[in-house]
Amino acid sequence: MIGIINKAEAKLFNHITQNSEAIAQKIQQINKMGLTEKDLFIKTMIEAASSTDPAIQKAIANINAALNSGADLTEPMHAFQKLLPNDAAMMEIENGVAVMAKGWEKPIIFLNKGDFKWVGFADDPSKLTTRGLWEAGYGEQPGVVLGGIGNSNIKPEQVLGGCALSKKDLSQKYVASIVNFWDPIIRYIQDLGVDTKDIGTAFAHSHCGVDEGMRIITDKFGLRGMATTPTEYTQYLKPLTELAESAQFPKGAVVADFTYPTVLTRNTSQIRDYATVYSRLVGEDNPIGVFGGGQHAFVHDTREAIIGLEGSKVIPVDIMRDTYGIIIPATKGEGANKVVTNTARKIIEDIEGNPYEQYKYAFKNFLPSSALKEEIAQYDPQMAMTTHIYAKLAQAGKIPH
Repeated sequence: MIGIINKAEAKLFNHITQNSEAIAQKIQQINKMGLTEKDLFIKTMIEAASSTDPAIQKAIANINAALNSGADLTEPMHAFQKLLPNDAAMMEIENGVAVMAKGWEKPIIFLNKGDFKWVGFADDPSKLTTRGLWEAGYGEQPGVVLGGIGNSNIKPEQVLGGCALSKKDLSQKYVASIVNFWDPIIRYIQDLGVDTKDIGTAFAHSHCGVDEGMRIITDKFGLRGMATTPTEYTQYLKPLTELAESAQFPKGAVVADFTYPTVLTRNTSQIRDYATVYSRLVGEDNPIGVFGGGQHAFVHDTREAIIGLEGSKVIPVDIMRDTYGIIIPATKGEGANKVVTNTARKIIEDIEGNPYEQYKYAFKNFLPSSALKEEIAQYDPQMAMTTHIYAKLAQAGKIPH
């Protein structure tokens, strides 16, 4: 009956009031996961909540304890998922590999074409190495591996003061700017006589944003590309065609337009595992261009790249601001509601001084002169990236003398 406050309601009110700070902290911890990871987490917790297995109940209690204390969720979530059956699986078929996950209507098929190779599911990312991943994909590790972190798309509401351009237009400009960033760098390195197969690129499966830009450059110059993605995100790859219903695939299947070696993460921790696997795929002292990127790129991708075991070198590039004068602020909101909206800008603002200054002397004095070098010298982030790539290739003995 409306208007009557019973004892249970009063008890709940008092609990929320007296524990408001703890509850807010717990919600903030969940919000940091990112939308898709929250969905996976909540779905998995609901499925496991009715379990009478004491080990599962203890694992859930440990996750709650981490949420309440603000501790990192990675380890308790890994311990939890080890007690559960996998939520995705693969099967070899006549002309490739089929991947199927819980909640999907139909599997995704990767064909044995181009450089595609099924590297596997990364169920224990801590055991992976850069050399091991690349040797599994190509038989050898390239002299340098290029990474890219950023946005899947750019929305008008992200732009300071609003924007008349549509999400589609902004996103197209974003991809084009990334391609234009890498293009003169790779052409300069190519002109030095470097075999482009000595340059690796790491990206996700998504056919949009920073991953699309990395793939365009990979294909244009014949670089060696390799991909890692949460299984959940393979839904955003470019479909090649669809297969009709069959005895093997009762609801049909989606054939992916994807020709690169692939390693996927799965289960509850698949999205935070992706950040770890990606940092291993790029590897120690290899450069990652941070082209914008939101809260997830800042909390997971860049954190893993900077302080992860592999220690990739991050080079921030506020690409939309520098290329088009389109300003996306570093953050939005205040206090507990404050989130990162432009990881590149946040890194630049957090660094005391010029983040590219350390590269200038080497660029000027050690890199061979050419018209392309003069072009690259006009833009500090390109200058820094070129210098780092040159140093890695020289160190690996890949630059002809």
